[in-house]
Amino acid sequence: MAEAIGGEILRCLDCGKCTSICPIARANRTYSPRKIIRRLIEGHENGAGDAVWSCLTCMYCDSRCPQEVTISGAMPILRARARELGQKPPITRCGAMDSISVLQSQADVPQNRLDWVPSDVEVDPESKTLLFVGCAPYFDAFFTEIGANTIDGVIGAIRVLNAVGIKPALRAEERCCGHDQLWSGDGKTFDSLSEMNVKMFKTLDPELIVTICPECALTLSKEYKERFGVPGCDIKHISELIVENAARLNASAEPKTVTFQDPCRLGRHMGKYDEPREALGVVPELTLKEMLHNRTSGTCCAGSWMICNQTTKQIQVDRLKEAVATGSDFLVTSCPKCLIHLRCAQSGDGSPEIEIRDLASVVADALAVPVKGGEAHG
Repeated sequence: MAEAIGGEILRCLDCGKCTSICPIARANRTYSPRKIIRRLIEGHENGAGDAVWSCLTCMYCDSRCPQEVTISGAMPILRARARELGQKPPITRCGAMDSISVLQSQADVPQNRLDWVPSDVEVDPESKTLLFVGCAPYFDAFFTEIGANTIDGVIGAIRVLNAVGIKPALRAEERCCGHDQLWSGDGKTFDSLSEMNVKMFKTLDPELIVTICPECALTLSKEYKERFGVPGCDIKHISELIVENAARLNASAEPKTVTFQDPCRLGRHMGKYDEPREALGVVPELTLKEMLHNRTSGTCCAGSWMICNQTTKQIQVDRLKEAVATGSDFLVTSCPKCLIHLRCAQSGDGSPEIEIRDLASVVADALAVPVKGGEAHG
């Protein structure tokens, strides 16, 4: 197993820095990334045991390891092996989202993905800019009681694209990108999902793909391109497109103070910390006030569908307390999962109260008349 993961784990110094910084370990003293690596080095085939499902793969430990051991990267392999041994993730309410992705992986299952599109936005099925919607329509159907409204971010992204002269394509045959299946060791479902998406990309041949979800952006730009060489075009998170077209956006709002939640996939996985902050800067009246832990030290929202327990709830509540401590009017994130999990944490009694909003919808709500002239960057 150690050989399959890579010889780099043999560089482990057993120093414990990974465990000291891990959000799960700090909330649950029985969990230790260091012990997982140690067991693998010692030759235990299922080195992580039940703990294999607890890792958030947020890369916080990787970023602090003095030997550059990528513990997060080992998790998909460990989880795939656990599945081979008959183990599965714990059954949680959020685990139902995995079933929805499995259903999407069935080619003969029809979808109704576009009935949410409002009449006051402009889309074009022939456009060379594809807006990859991801699972937002399913999120909203499943998390109605917490008012997730992740589709607001998608609609906001369309409004932003329209404001810079782009009528994006939306595709009814789009499927889940397969991010969760890949990271949970479910290679079979990932392969099915990616096969259908790759077919769609080859048919459309887009010049630009825009996502609102960092997990989609990471999966398409890294896994799809490395494995399939498709899509062969630029892939941008909506925050990047906002920044590149800032001069063409005329945004104005009531003066507010906001704080920002760094999504792990956009931040530590892709190194994009400035882009979402600069995107917020497109609205001059918004003042950004950082939480205690931000950018490279930003705390994960504990947003894995595989675990949902007191440990993850504590991580989320602590993060909300940091947001409230900034005195901000609302918390902004550029990831639908961050929005869902932090709002879910607020559903309990006595949880910290602060409004949580999607970045694209914040910018879109502030848009007035687009600035004329020039071509949209993309």
